[in-house]
Amino acid sequence: MKVLIMAGGYATRLWPITKDNPKALLPVGEKRIIDHILEKVLRLDLPVYISTNRFFESHFRPIAEEYGVELIVEDTLHEEEKLGTIGAMKKAVEELGLDDYLLIAGDNLFSFSLEDFLARHSGDTLIAVYDVGDLELAKRYGVVVLEGDRVVAFEEKPAQPRSTLISTGVYVFPKRVMGLLDDYLSNGNRDSPGYFVQWLLARGEPIKAYRFSEYWYDIGSADSYLEALRTLLKE
Repeated sequence: MKVLIMAGGYATRLWPITKDNPKALLPVGEKRIIDHILEKVLRLDLPVYISTNRFFESHFRPIAEEYGVELIVEDTLHEEEKLGTIGAMKKAVEELGLDDYLLIAGDNLFSFSLEDFLARHSGDTLIAVYDVGDLELAKRYGVVVLEGDRVVAFEEKPAQPRSTLISTGVYVFPKRVMGLLDDYLSNGNRDSPGYFVQWLLARGEPIKAYRFSEYWYDIGSADSYLEALRTLLKE
């Protein structure tokens, strides 16, 4: 298994603070978002790669050297050129080969142990699921319906959510699923992994869920960033 941290976005919703600084490098307490993620990831003793773009490569190069991880750099300099998360996954497979991949969004802060998460992996796609507790809030995310730990329905950004359980930015995609990227990208949304998960489920791919509580933040807006600061600073 390989670990792929996705940090190739341009975070336009957080401009101007991310105009010249990648979102994953925003400070939360005494650490940056990427530090919180890498500290969890490096406990796994797996090969780790950060996927970023040419524009922010120089920001991530010292971090890669500091933590002993590698960079995968897409040759883009602007938002309209970016590969998107799924396109970047395909580039990683082209460079690193087919394998099981632990995929982590580089703008996520989460409370759970990745060791515990991987202990639930049984060979199928596995997604980390969090209860946001509000149907209106759930509309922003990929909404999950479960039977036990099995995902029976998944809808990305639904107008009428069927639950308040949402998929967060942590996934395990097994080798056979990574081999479907070309098929998906022929007519699929390149940017959001949620649409890929929805497509997999519609194909009959088994998908399992790992539920956790405590905290989770998707640092996609100023409000979510400030809320994450409040939570982490308390700790």
